[in-house]
Amino acid sequence: MTSQLRIIQNCKFPRFVMLPNSSLQLHAFCDASMTAYGACACIRSYSQGLTTSRLHCSKSNVAPLKTLTIPMLELSAALLLAELENCAYPGVDKGKGVEELDGGTRLLIKSIQQVHFTEELKALIASETLPARSKLLSLHPLLDADGLLRVGGSLQNSNVAYDAKHPIFLPKCHPITKAIKPFYFEKFLHAGPQATASLRQKYWPVGGPKLVASVVSKCVRCFRTKPKLAEYVMGDLPTDRVQPNPAFHTTGIDF
Repeated sequence: MTSQLRIIQNCKFPRFVMLPNSSLQLHAFCDASMTAYGACACIRSYSQGLTTSRLHCSKSNVAPLKTLTIPMLELSAALLLAELENCAYPGVDKGKGVEELDGGTRLLIKSIQQVHFTEELKALIASETLPARSKLLSLHPLLDADGLLRVGGSLQNSNVAYDAKHPIFLPKCHPITKAIKPFYFEKFLHAGPQATASLRQKYWPVGGPKLVASVVSKCVRCFRTKPKLAEYVMGDLPTDRVQPNPAFHTTGIDF
């Protein structure tokens, strides 16, 4: 072993990840196991017929002590990957990265809907009536061009954004729904139940008000700053209201 240490002197690691005057692409990967999850981002550069792909950054975390399923750990890896993608990469088109991230989010939600809204999707694809027991029946769901299940509603002629007219359905207790709730709650500065209206500008979680209420009730900051309501002592009622008299003995009129 000690005789091989001198080999280290000849090891070289390129620090410059891009070729001069090159076109760039950001390639990101993530994965998870029962013991850990991680993500990495590589920069692929192309210039004058020469192509290189080098690691730019990476990050990994140990799985929580509480046992989680592989899908939940993979979602944690996807969140870690999104954090890496949000970093500033010199020369990389951020607008394109945002579009790709949005497309990935839609693809993820579509796969979730296929599991939790199977009957509704089958009925809409076959142009059939939704099952009578469906919780989405009163919201007149529809499918968009990407195959996402959305609220139908009655705002078709409104000039608001398409996502606001037809929010995307989310299942009640899915980890993605649980992650989106606190995000909007924090984004709108602990708005309380009013955060439901903001959340529904894009997403429609089944049982939305109860879900937001659960986030508010678990917020330590909101609990500490919640003011105590003043309790007023009720005054004595007038004599004419507490003493029995014949009908129409005492009358009044409001101007």
